[in-house]
Amino acid sequence: MKKIMHLVIIITVMVLLVSTQACIPDGGTPTPTPIVDSVLRVKGRFLTDSNGNSVMLRGVNVPAFKEGWDNDIEQVATAVASTKANVVRLAWWTHIAGSPEPQTGTTYYTANDLDRAITTYVNKGILPIIMLHDLTGKADSTQFKNIITKFWTRADIIAVIKKHQEHIIINIANEWGPNWNTNQNNYSQNDINLFINTYKSAITAIRNKGINVPLMIDAYGYADREEIFTSSSYGQSVSNGKYLIDFDPQHNLLFGIHTYYWKWDWQSNQPSIDPINRLNAIVNSGLPFVIGEMGNILPDGSSTTGYADLLSK
Repeated sequence: MKKIMHLVIIITVMVLLVSTQACIPDGGTPTPTPIVDSVLRVKGRFLTDSNGNSVMLRGVNVPAFKEGWDNDIEQVATAVASTKANVVRLAWWTHIAGSPEPQTGTTYYTANDLDRAITTYVNKGILPIIMLHDLTGKADSTQFKNIITKFWTRADIIAVIKKHQEHIIINIANEWGPNWNTNQNNYSQNDINLFINTYKSAITAIRNKGINVPLMIDAYGYADREEIFTSSSYGQSVSNGKYLIDFDPQHNLLFGIHTYYWKWDWQSNQPSIDPINRLNAIVNSGLPFVIGEMGNILPDGSSTTGYADLLSK
């Protein structure tokens, strides 16, 4: 079968950092670290460097500073570099009052720590994607504004982003939006409008601060439901994803999906479904998708995911 996975791919690491090989386009050699002397740009379905080269990102997810309890950034970055990854998705927390995580008492996650984390990975030839984890699975737009948007538009954080704008991607919020816990997967027009309108407001606020780097938006449904981007359910003449790209004054968005359950058959409780139709659909949408998380086991640890088959498509 012809490989269709011309997507940006990141493999998540469950619990422990391990060496993980992502798929390579068309059986070729891995894409090297992007050449960048200006902000990365999204063109059509592809992320491009300053030479206009399409970039396939291959890497891992890691919690920076062990979620605030240990300054192990150099050791972890060295381990990530040993996998030949060219990207790392770093979980970050705002420590803004009202945020549900992480636990109080941690000593890291200041703007200086963010600068240090980015610098550490960049010095090893690894592109950081900074992801805010505070509101995973939440769906309150006011809370989003007061925590997520507030963080990305804070003066000290803006200074760090602008310092590193040639080699950074912002994943605005991890897995935010309506999901099984809020609607039992019965997505209403109100859910769709809430999601799109919340991100429109965030895009406006972030861009108004002069931040031009790629912004990555995770799908709702814990980033599983790609149709929030591929459909035109927001009521425009184009897909919701295209509408958001057009809305962004920089036209520099990526769309994150987490594919743990894309092979899962809820009837047999086995990873036996062929994901090819969903993969074809996101490729045919013409939108710039990122597989931001996928691992060898389900998030609850109950079963394997069949990830190797998915990544072979």
